Amino acid sequence: MSKEVKRYEVTVLLDASSSYTVEADSVEAAEHAAWEAHDEASPSLCHQCSGSMDLGDAYGMLIYCDGNEVTDTTHDAREIADLRAERDALLAERDRMSTALDEIGGLCRALRQGGPDPMDLEDLSNALEQAVDLAHAALQGAQP
Repeated sequence: MSKEVKRYEVTVLLDASSSYTVEADSVEAAEHAAWEAHDEASPSLCHQCSGSMDLGDAYGMLIYCDGNEVTDTTHDAREIADLRAERDALLAERDRMSTALDEIGGLCRALRQGGPDPMDLEDLSNALEQAVDLAHAALQGAQP
């Protein structure tokens, strides 16, 4: 029993780039000038290459100044920056929760060692309330 052989047409996706040198007083102005230069140049392929390749739309820029990358405007770079900001916010929230839980632990130890001083009970109640509020806020932020 032989398998039927099928013919597949496969498109290999690849990047191409166009580079421009622009003079500007800011990264934003450089980006704007480069988009204008790109639109004006209207990159294309030679006749021979156009038979097997297509150029897609530009989707972002890498901007360098003095040999150092200063901006990446691609979708992936923006998504990575957003994810890093979310991660940093979550880490800060974790630290606040940890601090509140440490405070609760300290108050609980003080209660065990010194008895139920009314001030200790009030501090413990406040710390528990703060920890519960932080936990609720963290859980609400984790939901889609």
